Amino acid sequence: MNMIITTQSNNPFPLDSDEVSWIPCIRALYVDQYRCFLPSFDYIICTSQISWDEWAQNNREKYPTILTVGQSDANYFPEHCKLVKHKSAEDIEIDANKNYIWLRGDTYKRDFSTYSNVRSILTYKSEFDPTAIDEVRLFEPSNFMFIVRKY
Repeated sequence: MNMIITTQSNNPFPLDSDEVSWIPCIRALYVDQYRCFLPSFDYIICTSQISWDEWAQNNREKYPTILTVGQSDANYFPEHCKLVKHKSAEDIEIDANKNYIWLRGDTYKRDFSTYSNVRSILTYKSEFDPTAIDEVRLFEPSNFMFIVRKY
């Protein structure tokens, strides 16, 4: 059996073969954060599903417009949200006259906190999963197939 080892918290691609396994060696941990008054924000920047899933206010009736990235369906957002999808975080333009809230983890591709009108909220942090690492150690080196993606 081949083993795909990824450090991503979520599945990087569909696995439809019994010959390929996926073990996430990194897990996301919820970070306590304070609530904020959303009507004072024009946009929410949320570039990953895990940022949204770990956010303490994801059951509201109304939201500002949500800026997100990626090619996949963003079906994890509430149906009544207005979404603006971008190909990459680099494509999100920050308007100096608007207020933003940025839901993020401890690693990210683009640092939006450099803008004075963006409030950053850390929703999760990543750490190694000792159980997954122990599981990976049980495989023989000849069975490994490494896929490295830089985001």
